[in-house]
Amino acid sequence: MVVAALAGSARAVQVLYLVRTALGAFTDAATRTILPRLVAPLQIAPANALLGVIWSLTFILGLAAGGVVTAAFGVATAFAIDAVTFFVAAAGFAALPRVAVDGGSAIA
Repeated sequence: MVVAALAGSARAVQVLYLVRTALGAFTDAATRTILPRLVAPLQIAPANALLGVIWSLTFILGLAAGGVVTAAFGVATAFAIDAVTFFVAAAGFAALPRVAVDGGSAIA
């Protein structure tokens, strides 16, 4: 996206953003699926509520920070910072322990 933004290609930025958003569906589904394996049955509702609050806060704060960074440093810098946060998140996901699924195999 940084390259597309630097090139001034709004269409490429839109397509890449669509791909990024579509891939986000996998992490959202994985989060909701694995939650019952991580918390006690009576804690599932509060854990889901906490996930919702955290998502809302990060969404609001991310939009605000993105606006400030974009206004101060430009679109390409905002996309570059966004890309770095995705690499940090991927490293965090990779560091998570494997969880056994029904049948005994482990999933990432």
